[in-house]
Amino acid sequence: MMWSTATSWLARKSGISATYAPRSISHLEQRLKDYIEGSLRLFWHRQAMYFGAFVLAVSYYSFTIGLVCYWVILLSELFDHWVANRIAKWSNHNPKSARKFYRLIAAGTVFNSSAIGLFVVAVTIKEGNSAHFTPLLFLFAAALFAAMNTHQVFQVLILRLVIFAALFLFVATVNIMETRPPLTSVHWLHFFTVIFVMYFIVDCSLVFLKMYQRNLTQIENLRQERDRATAAYRAKSEFLSVVSHELRTPITSIKGPLNLICGGVLGTVTDDIQRMLLVANKNSNRLATLIDDLLDLQALDAGKLAMNFEHVDLSTLLRDAIEATGGYLRDKEISLVEVGLEHSIIVQGDEKRLMQVMANVLSNAIKFSHKGGVVEVALDKVDESARISVRDCGRGIPEGGKDKVFEEFSQIDSSDVRSAGGTGLGMSISKRIILRHNGTIDYESDLGVGTVFHITLPFSNMAAV
Repeated sequence: MMWSTATSWLARKSGISATYAPRSISHLEQRLKDYIEGSLRLFWHRQAMYFGAFVLAVSYYSFTIGLVCYWVILLSELFDHWVANRIAKWSNHNPKSARKFYRLIAAGTVFNSSAIGLFVVAVTIKEGNSAHFTPLLFLFAAALFAAMNTHQVFQVLILRLVIFAALFLFVATVNIMETRPPLTSVHWLHFFTVIFVMYFIVDCSLVFLKMYQRNLTQIENLRQERDRATAAYRAKSEFLSVVSHELRTPITSIKGPLNLICGGVLGTVTDDIQRMLLVANKNSNRLATLIDDLLDLQALDAGKLAMNFEHVDLSTLLRDAIEATGGYLRDKEISLVEVGLEHSIIVQGDEKRLMQVMANVLSNAIKFSHKGGVVEVALDKVDESARISVRDCGRGIPEGGKDKVFEEFSQIDSSDVRSAGGTGLGMSISKRIILRHNGTIDYESDLGVGTVFHITLPFSNMAAV
């Protein structure tokens, strides 16, 4: 009767009703795990408190009382410790196991609280007609400790507080029952003080209980947000993968004939048709590049982008990348300056993917440089890394634009960038590839002057020449 009354009253007072009751086995499991984590963490704190009480008991009351009560408390602690270790190793998420451990914790709570009660009752009787300062103080410390550290399992907290409340009332009324003093006596003052202390402990319990529940709610909300984000991310990746694969076949079938026609293999066409075919061929190439970027992005996100690491000569790689962009340089009337490419620098990397990075960085430098400008490609050694620098003569990148430069499907918001076009995937993919090489990619920029991108790659075991 006392149990159900105390539980319902505390629930109504805190306004929680069934809120603190586990809504599912997973919630119960979370609470049990949190409970035993605190129990294991505070194990030696409790032993210090119990040992102190033992020393006081044997010094000022009775060696027999102190020793018997201390050993009973230690037995209850060993039982709790055994249960806590079993729960700590529990990982099968079995509902039967959850309920079993819950019952074991409840049994341990009764055992431990009763052991503390044995000490309190024994000392109270030993003191006789007195203020019972020591047993009340010890009981207050135990109840406050419970309020602060057993709030994870609501029913267990209530069970322990009910037992302690009964002990408080016993200590407070033992003298009253024996002497029948008037209401103005000090014994009644002690009784009402104990009632006030009990209320204080209950109030502290509710504070810690609400704080824990608020944290649980926040964690649950974060978990739900994570699950939704994960589901959305998975759906996006699957969509990109399916669409990209479905588009690759028709684009390949379009590019082949266009290349043949534009190359004159299938005969000559009029100048007007030739111009239209060149535009179609150029745009089909752009679309094919976009599809390849989407597939690379999806593979990078899934951690499935294949990398074939081998020794790569960066000077040769850069010359090949520059030669591949020769047509673009001529179209934009851009001059290119090479610095340091006469010396071989060897790194460990995937040549194909590093060429992809250089194609992105060089094409950006050419694209954003003004007509007739100069692009500089430099290679040198910095500490234990090789550094590639690509400098353009464009408008530069505004402050705070770094996230947009390396973000997916993002471009710096300026007329220069928008006129240049692009999908916003190249630099994002490049950064991920460089990170896979344990390198870095960053830039320095001055508005109205230009931007220089720096790529650093660690040396391989082969020495730089």
